Amino acid sequence: MTFETNLPFKWEHDTASPNINAHTKLSIVRYESQYSFDSTKISQYFRRKLLKSGHDFGCIDVKDNQKSVHLLFARMGDKRHVGAKFHSETKEYLSRNAFKIKDIIVSTTHVDHFPNEENKLILLVFNGGNIQKEVLFSQYRHLVVSLIN
Repeated sequence: MTFETNLPFKWEHDTASPNINAHTKLSIVRYESQYSFDSTKISQYFRRKLLKSGHDFGCIDVKDNQKSVHLLFARMGDKRHVGAKFHSETKEYLSRNAFKIKDIIVSTTHVDHFPNEENKLILLVFNGGNIQKEVLFSQYRHLVVSLIN
């Protein structure tokens, strides 16, 4: 018997984007577990633990369709912005402005949760933002205990 999963995502390459950071490396890693898949427990757990102000990493969106659960995680941080004014005719440097934007989303990771043919939890982790797997999986510490029971 073959088990097929209709993966609920599409890939569209954005070639018209003016954002120079739009084209980064994306890794997709599949993790298999020995824990039972329970979409209700997974979605309820992460809805209670959404990212709050003052934290630097957490879940920001939960989508549950009973056959799979989709989570979006974000890493918060600071970004520096520097602007400069130049004289259009002399090309002379006139002034410089620099400021820091605090507590903004600097990278994201998407995680799809779905069952295998034995109803064991499978994760597909889409990571392009240099989020370490230890930081991501620390979010699952208490969820795993509830999936065992």
